[in-house]
Order: sequence, then structure tokens, then C-alpha cells
Amino acid sequence: MSILADLRILTPENFELPQAIDDVIHSEVPFPKNSDPMEFSLVFPLKEISRYWYPANNGIDSLPNLWTGPMVVSTNYSMPIFVFFNELGENRLTISLNETLRKVEVSIGVHEESASMIASFSFPEGLSSEKLMVQLDGRKQPFYQSVVKNRTWIYDQKEYQLLPYNEAAYKPVYSTWYSYHQALTQANIEEQAQDFKKYHLETLILDDGWQTEDSSRRYAFAGDWEIAQNKFPTMIDHVGKIKSQGIKYMVWVTLPYIGEKTQAFSRFKDKFLYFDTYQKAGVLDPRYPDVRAYLVNKIVMLVKELDLDGLKIDFVDSFKEIDTKKTVDMDITNLEESINTLLAEIMTICLSDNPEFLVEFREDYYGPNMVQYCNIMRVKDCPNDFNKNRVGLTNIRLLAPSVAPHGDMLLFHLEDNLTSVTLQFLNCLYGVVQLSVDLVKLNSEQAEIITFWLDYQMRNQKVLLHQDFVALNPHLGYNFLGAGSNDKWILTSYQTDQVIHLDKSFMAKQVDIINASLSNYLIIATDDFLEEVAFEIFNLKGQKVDQGQLKLTAIQKIEVPACGLLVLTEI
Repeated sequence: MSILADLRILTPENFELPQAIDDVIHSEVPFPKNSDPMEFSLVFPLKEISRYWYPANNGIDSLPNLWTGPMVVSTNYSMPIFVFFNELGENRLTISLNETLRKVEVSIGVHEESASMIASFSFPEGLSSEKLMVQLDGRKQPFYQSVVKNRTWIYDQKEYQLLPYNEAAYKPVYSTWYSYHQALTQANIEEQAQDFKKYHLETLILDDGWQTEDSSRRYAFAGDWEIAQNKFPTMIDHVGKIKSQGIKYMVWVTLPYIGEKTQAFSRFKDKFLYFDTYQKAGVLDPRYPDVRAYLVNKIVMLVKELDLDGLKIDFVDSFKEIDTKKTVDMDITNLEESINTLLAEIMTICLSDNPEFLVEFREDYYGPNMVQYCNIMRVKDCPNDFNKNRVGLTNIRLLAPSVAPHGDMLLFHLEDNLTSVTLQFLNCLYGVVQLSVDLVKLNSEQAEIITFWLDYQMRNQKVLLHQDFVALNPHLGYNFLGAGSNDKWILTSYQTDQVIHLDKSFMAKQVDIINASLSNYLIIATDDFLEEVAFEIFNLKGQKVDQGQLKLTAIQKIEVPACGLLVLTEI
């Protein structure tokens, strides 16, 4: 039975929801005119609910306490989807709102006396549209399907101007960040670029460090956006040299930060949202027209002077109010609206000059307003953590369908074992790889692994990124992923001793099953059918180690090397 039958509205008072249709309720929430702040809250029993998820949960899916402080969803942070599910990874209730622009303060927690969950949504600056629409989804369906259906509903509530498909956004990337941090030079980059084609790397992201001679990290020198001449003495020629090899050239910028050691700091010190002591920089307030004009002018000038193919725009989620008062000098009083205005101005100019212009954003600013201004969405920094990379990529796949999903930059210790190196790539299989290691120092076996799996990913990119996508067991870090169609499925198990349920929905002319674990076997279960298939088994370097025919039985254990590949083909 759907949980919707037991759900009650707490505020607004005397408001009753309409009847559910197919276990889904769509409703406008009535508010008195000019009510401020507005609040919508509801309560429902904790029946078959053991997990709670929202887009910016950082991998924590436990049930929150009612006294936990509120979280914020806004145009540049997270997305208004809240999923309550069980240990089978099945949805019990998903709550979605149509307010994606202005700030929403969210308080969700267990009411201990009644073993119920109370969910409250407050709108401190009102709504960006005329009405608040809510979807309450009680369909018993896999978690990933519930997220996709509710994300689709949110997108359908407004005509978002999404960027067209950009093929270059789906090409593997070399990033300088983990390789060099701020201690980089144009000579370093040109040395690395000699091996780009070998590894299918078709885009370079020049990350933080190009704008400062300092290499001590943080952002004390961000904001003037002048080339560090000692690191890049001939920057224009350098960019041209890289581009002449057929490589797209992107550059990192951070819009919010004006470092304390920049020339711009004194000019804008009274127009900060706040000062970030850790980052050694103020955060600009884009509600001021001269702030937006400065940023647009600096960024556009940089793009044009260097003939850049794209930008990595960082820290957009750092635009937030902390005890900031509105002043008469602001031409836009709502912060979220000013952020969108700033990004729209930059993108309008860049796209008018180059319709194929690339822009990378990252978690957690991946809501429907933000994806109007980017065509790449990257997992936020999780160096060497392939589990976080897999989870982040999967969330991007579920939440932001119009952009190319990029993993965080891959790095590994050059003396690590080969299975650990391979796991870095396998956990980014259903996205686009960004590589950030010293290519010159790779040994022959590491090169074999990278070459094989990037070759495999590029050959199968249509299947991996543009066909049906399955993501099971969110509470176990999405330990089973799959993508495909009737022609081919690619399934990946990320957990030792996991039973791979090869039901009829996964049967195709060819099924690739990847053992992304440290065990040397796969356990496969099939439904009520027996079928003889041809098989090939490859190790982590792509070397064939076995082949033949086998009959699929109800359950069987097949020897497949750790990080290896089993290919099943119709006979």
C-alpha cells in the first residue's frame, strides 16, 4: 500500500491534498498573498523507510534527527528532490518541488513520539513563480527510476533553455590540477601533451595556478586574472601550439573569489557577500551591476585574447548570503537571480563567438537553472577515491541529463598495484574520464591498462552514455551499474560476491559483464530460461585468457580475473 494514504499536511492549515492517481499526487500549495516567509510542511509514518537521500547528501543516507539544522536548496546548490526508500533500494516516497531558483530552507527529521518523518520547506524570499507545485510520488519503483521521473517532472514545470548536445564535451580530458596543483608551467603542459593522442585525450584543462606566481594554494591571488609570466612567458603561442595538435584548450576560473593580495580587492572590499578566511579571499556579491560587469569583462577578455575553447568555472556554489544587507546600489536584490544573470551574460557572449564553447561546472551546482550555462558536469574533488567518483557520476547521470557527466580527475600512486589503478578507471566507466597523472612517468603496464580501458570506453560510448541506464543499490554506493539496449548491455559489479541478476531485461545480442572488484570470479543468476552462449574472458590489460561456450543456469560462478571482462554473445 502506498504511503500517500497516511500522509498529512501540517502547513498551510486547512489544506487538503487531492487524491493520488497511480500513487502520485500533484498539487498546487495555496499561500496567502504576500505571505512571508511561506512554509509547506507534512508528516508521514516511517513504514518500510530506512534511508533518506537528497542530491547534495555527500553519501550520507541515514534518517536525520528532527533537531538537525536546516539545509538550503537554491539555484546554485543541490536540487529539490527528496527520496525516502527501503533496504531493497525501492522508493517509498519522493517529494519534489518546482521552486528551483530562489532559496528553499529544508528541515527533515524523525518525530520520535510517533515514529514519523516531518518535512518542512520554507521560502524566506517567496517564490520565483506564481505558485508552488509539489509532486508526492509513492510509486514502488527502483530508487534510480524515482529520481529520474521526479527530475523530469521538475524540468517540465518550466522552459529551461538547455544547451545543445556538444560532442567535444564527451571526449576524455587531461587536467593539470592533481598533477601539478599551482606549481605548473607551459613547459610541463607541452611535455604532457605529447602523449595526449595515445590516451584519447582531446581536451586540456589548465587548472588553478596560471594566474599567480605563488604556489601555496588557496585564492589570495585570484581575481585579477592576469597571466603569470614566469610560468607562461608566451601564453598565446603556447595555447596555439596545443590547439594545433587538435586539442581543445580550457582554462580554470573562479567567479566568486577576489583574493586579498589582488589589485581588485580594495576596489570591491565593500561588495563582498563575506570574506572566506580559509581561502584568503572575499566572495563577490553579483547583485551589484559593477561586480557583474567586472567579471564578465575579465572572463570574456581572457577567452578572446587566448582563443580559448572553454572554461572550467569553479566555486559557483560559494555565492551565498551570510548576514548580507541589501543596498540601493544593487540593481538585482535577489542573490539567486543575480547569479543567473551573471552566468547568462558570460555564456551569451562566449557562445555567440563559438557555438561549440565548452563550460564545466561541478557538483553540487547541478540544478536545472545551472545546466543552462554548461555542457560538462564534473564530480567534485575526491582525489584517489574511486567509490566517491562512482557515486558522484551516477548522481549526475540521474539529475543532469543534458550535460556530459565527467568524473573527478583520476590519479593514482605510481607504485600502486595494477588492480587499484584499474579500479580508478572502472569506477568512471559510465562517465567521461579526466586524467591527472604524470603521463611521462607511467610504466608500460600502467600504459596498457589506461589504453585498453579508454579504448573500450570510447568504442562503447554510445552504449555507456546514451542508452538506458540502470543504477541499483544507492545505499551500497550504487554497487551495480548497467547501460544498454537490445543490441548490447554493459553491466558492472563493484562488489565482491555480489550476485549479478541477469534477467530478461538485460539479455541482448551481446552482454559485457565487468568484474570491478578484487575477487577472481563473478556470480551470475538467471531467470526461468536456459541459453547457451559464446563467452570470452579478458584480464585487466585486455588480454584474452579464456573462451568457449557455456550454458546459463539458475546460478553459477565463473572465473573472471579481478578488474577483468566477461563477454557473452548469442550463438
